[in-house]
Amino acid sequence: MAFIILMVVRNAVPLPELLLTFVNDTSRFFLVIAISALGVKTSLEKLFAPGVKGLALITVDTLFLLGQAIVFAHVFLL
Repeated sequence: MAFIILMVVRNAVPLPELLLTFVNDTSRFFLVIAISALGVKTSLEKLFAPGVKGLALITVDTLFLLGQAIVFAHVFLL
């Protein structure tokens, strides 16, 4: 709900560029912290428990997501 409210405010109210830059940088910081927290909670023992098939699935999934990110970057950012 907060996301929708902030989205409406962002699009309806002209905000100073300095504030937008600060909010954007703060948002990225908290996203990195959240991803780091997930990494810290990851147990390598549980990650490798399913064996080779599980590791292969994780590898394929990671490569698929990487491919999507590269395509997205080339289509929308470059």
